[in-house]
Amino acid sequence: MTFVTSRIHLLTKGTIMKHLTITALVIIALLLNSCGEDQQTQQPDTTPSIAMITIPAGTFAMGTWYHDGDERPVRNVTISRSFLISKYEVTQHLWKKVMGDNPSYFLGDSLPVENINWFHAITFCNKLSQKVGLTPVYTIVNDTTILWNNQADGYRLPTEAEWEYACRAGTTTEFYTGPFSNTLIDSALDKAGWYCGNAQNKTHPVGKKIPNNFGLYDMHGNVWEWVWDWFAYYTPNDTTDWVVSQRQPIYQEPYYKKMQRGGSYDCEGPNHYGRSPHRHLTFPEIKAPSFGLRVARNIQTTQTTK
Repeated sequence: MTFVTSRIHLLTKGTIMKHLTITALVIIALLLNSCGEDQQTQQPDTTPSIAMITIPAGTFAMGTWYHDGDERPVRNVTISRSFLISKYEVTQHLWKKVMGDNPSYFLGDSLPVENINWFHAITFCNKLSQKVGLTPVYTIVNDTTILWNNQADGYRLPTEAEWEYACRAGTTTEFYTGPFSNTLIDSALDKAGWYCGNAQNKTHPVGKKIPNNFGLYDMHGNVWEWVWDWFAYYTPNDTTDWVVSQRQPIYQEPYYKKMQRGGSYDCEGPNHYGRSPHRHLTFPEIKAPSFGLRVARNIQTTQTTK
């Protein structure tokens, strides 16, 4: 009886050990699977995302009589189709996700990317489009020739007319927050942007000032924003979808420059540079710690090629 009892005890112990072994293996398998899931969920999100605002079609008075030169004459420009434009200037966080580097002088993920030239801005637009599965807008033929397919649905630079229309957002004053005071500290500009009167000679995180009526931030100040156009003087006639896609065949310095808009943190003296109608001419190869960008996109893709 003792033998039988002992045998039954050993069998029971062996069975228990078998079950314990199986249970342990199941637990280990579950833990390994859980670790794999954790590693998958902890992978960084590399898909770029960017907040875009819809700008409705409309007509506005482009230019100003306040300033002599290339901001005159004032004429009505119609933006015939709605379009999208980024709510903020392109940040360093977004640039790094798309380009894998950071050219900026002032460093910080929420700061606008800067220290880029026009060609860098074009390349960024194409790479951003590819990253999110859109058709790139630009064909880079060589170091000096870029073609724009305005039927493509990818990201692009706004035209000069689109930029001013989006900046004004229905206002007619020099800043979307009020009139220009021609003083070093401008109360209207102080509300809307970072400039020499409040920026302490550096860029600032995007989206910290008052947005315009369309909900766009930093259209005045922080960094200059590259646009698509070559320089050309305004004509007196009202026009639709004004854009200068071809360099004018005039051998004078201004015609070899691309346009920037919006002003920046590093202006000098009374700040007329950040005004809605102000035009800044720069060679497209030049980069600086005050040069950044904002992107746009078509909503409709049936436009003819310009």
